[in-house]
Amino acid sequence: MAPLSAKKPPRNILDIATGVGDWAIQMGDLFPDSTPKDVPPNVYFYVEDSSDNWMFPQKFDYIHTRNTAGCWSAFETQIAEQAFAAL
Repeated sequence: MAPLSAKKPPRNILDIATGVGDWAIQMGDLFPDSTPKDVPPNVYFYVEDSSDNWMFPQKFDYIHTRNTAGCWSAFETQIAEQAFAAL
């Protein structure tokens, strides 16, 4: 939902429920200064349960999820609150 701009590109991006990783790889190609070649070196895959407490040491400039309706029992408290706190 948030606009992306080449004028101020995001550097730390989190994709929740990434699936096979296509979107994350495309973002790495589009914004090479954000920390992504096949899997660009600035793309990392973590196998986590997104409804657990997030323990990322860094903040994110952009957080993405899509096609995840019904994935969580309480989206607002399990995901949205943590996402806003991680920005």
